[in-house]
Amino acid sequence: MANRSTPLVRTGLAVALAGCGAAVAQTASTALPRVVVETAAPPAELRRLGIDSLSSAPLAETPLSAGVIDAEQLRSRGVQSLSQAIREEPSAGDAYNTIGYVESLVVRGF
Repeated sequence: MANRSTPLVRTGLAVALAGCGAAVAQTASTALPRVVVETAAPPAELRRLGIDSLSSAPLAETPLSAGVIDAEQLRSRGVQSLSQAIREEPSAGDAYNTIGYVESLVVRGF
């Protein structure tokens, strides 16, 4: 004959253990020290976005996400092609770039 009390015992044990976890998690709150982050403003040429009607809008106030890859970053990464330049950009990718063909891009949102 099957023991029908086993599911009831398991349910009771699960409820009891769930209550114990909440009691252990209640500890005194600790105040963390204040953190201040200071940085220099980006150069003026990086603060403006040059896309058609948004050309005079500040980069921080545009209704889109824009990234800037400068020449120093390209040099330090040893970039020699357009595909290599956008490899770390999450919103861009190379479409179908076979050796010997012109490189092409796919940019999300455009």
